[in-house]
Amino acid sequence: MNNMILCDEISDNTEVERLKNITARMLEKPHLISHEWIRENNWAIIPVQYSINAMDAEWISEAAIGLGYEYGFAITTEENIQPRAFKIMWNQEYLLEIDRELGLINFLIAPYDLSFAILRECGDYFLVAGPKEFVRKAVGASFKTTRMMFKDYYVSDETLPSKLRGLLLDVYNQYLPYDGGN
Repeated sequence: MNNMILCDEISDNTEVERLKNITARMLEKPHLISHEWIRENNWAIIPVQYSINAMDAEWISEAAIGLGYEYGFAITTEENIQPRAFKIMWNQEYLLEIDRELGLINFLIAPYDLSFAILRECGDYFLVAGPKEFVRKAVGASFKTTRMMFKDYYVSDETLPSKLRGLLLDVYNQYLPYDGGN
């Protein structure tokens, strides 16, 4: 059920399947952006803690608009459920709404040409990936600072279960080679 006010759910199953197919090569299990895709597209990538908040949504929107994008899409990436897709505008309100609507499942947000991507992992973090300058603007801080915040909050937090900390440390470490040189 689509309870969203701004984002339009794509009801054409053929279009949803097309979006699922064009994003499939970009993703790898369990819910990550493929290292092969990152290398082929010369992308930078960085994990960001929490869900997408108002500040993140503003930075991401401004970075997307700065590259000339007005519209994009969001698609769920869970393997065991029917995919849902939405047409979005690159603005704070749309990104916050899609995060609220899909926040309990994994989803990808991208422009239709896949020139960058935001992969939201349901509840713990999201990945910002794309050209170095896009990523830097979309996270609102240097790569070093953003990584430090992720690591300090998640990996060093001994109140989190050790298994979860291990998973988050793995996410942190596996994307270190793609820091954009900052």
